[in-house]
Amino acid sequence: MNLTRNAHDKLNAVLAEVQKIKHSDFAYSDSVTALDLIEKTLRADLQRLDNLTPHSPENLKIAASEAATTHVIIFMELLGVILRSSNIRNAFEFYSPLQALAKRLIGNAARLILSSEWEYSPLTYPSTIPELPNYVLIGLPASESSNALIIPLAGHELGHSVWLTLNCSQQLKSTLKDTIVKKICDQWGAYLKFYPSASQDALTDLVGESTWRIAYIWAESQCQEVFCDIMGVRLFGESYLYAFEYLLAPNLTGEQSPLYPPMHIRASLLAHFYKHLGWEIPNKFTESFKDEESPFEPGTSESFFLSLAVDTTRSAVDALIRICLDHCNSKGIPLPDSDERDRLYQAFSKLVPATRITNIANIVNAGWKAHFDEHLWENRAAVFVKRRTVLNDLVLKTLEVMEIESRWNT
Repeated sequence: MNLTRNAHDKLNAVLAEVQKIKHSDFAYSDSVTALDLIEKTLRADLQRLDNLTPHSPENLKIAASEAATTHVIIFMELLGVILRSSNIRNAFEFYSPLQALAKRLIGNAARLILSSEWEYSPLTYPSTIPELPNYVLIGLPASESSNALIIPLAGHELGHSVWLTLNCSQQLKSTLKDTIVKKICDQWGAYLKFYPSASQDALTDLVGESTWRIAYIWAESQCQEVFCDIMGVRLFGESYLYAFEYLLAPNLTGEQSPLYPPMHIRASLLAHFYKHLGWEIPNKFTESFKDEESPFEPGTSESFFLSLAVDTTRSAVDALIRICLDHCNSKGIPLPDSDERDRLYQAFSKLVPATRITNIANIVNAGWKAHFDEHLWENRAAVFVKRRTVLNDLVLKTLEVMEIESRWNT
């Protein structure tokens, strides 16, 4: 019974933390609701343990203890995210616009938790936690969590939830597999170095597919990342590129993860989509990103299949664009508007928040335009010396105005 007693004690310890966190000041109710759902699951685990007796089958004791421990591990991480969502370093001003965007993209049941994280790269837990249905958890780097100009990166994180909602992996499955097989046939000599007895006719049977399955797994993951980048551009336009460059250029680690395309490839595919929308790519955008080192030695099978995955991802970009555009258009999500951006920029130049706003993207795009105007407020010395802080406050205040106007109109 030590196994179940230990599980019982661990659950009670986590429940005690839940109660402590509930006493935090949360700006929005989705965090509190998440705590209630977590508590409900943990108490159900406790009840299962309490229903056991010394005479219960050993396999039931093990299963109940294992389920409880699994929830302890999962929820401890989530509780940290929820607790940090109450931290005042977060810019709560852009919570409501992002929540509204999530509901339009994913459905009215969507719930959002926006948190500051002690990791430099933004992260997400996209609607995949059974105990927190319809939840999207987005974490922005703590050092940037109050920086309004990086809001567009949340568009990438929302893209992960859209990817799951649309079951894009299944939509692309046959296309990715067919592309990989074709590319292997095109490089048959290189493939034979690793599988000398292989036959092209057998590439699609179970044994043949097992030889290149890793390329498919990597390509599927890379396609999801590219889709999310495309979603970020579709939602936010130029400001996504600027935020992407600000946070990620020239690269994050110096070594490519097989689950992500190389940074310069991601940048070039972003530029491709940007031009597809008829927009002019910002000057030297793609040149800001440098090649990452491959994690594999040249000439190895891993190196071959990683190259295959990257090529497959590049071949899928038009399909990813179509899925993204079809979904956003079906939800009536407007494209960023350069005229509106300029109108809002004029308000910022006068040091006043803008009004009559319908799209969060136009606010952030106006913010970036002001950011790049080196002469903005140069005749106001007291403002000019703290221009970055002043601009950030203007963008945040305009987001507040947008929320107020939205409530008035509903």
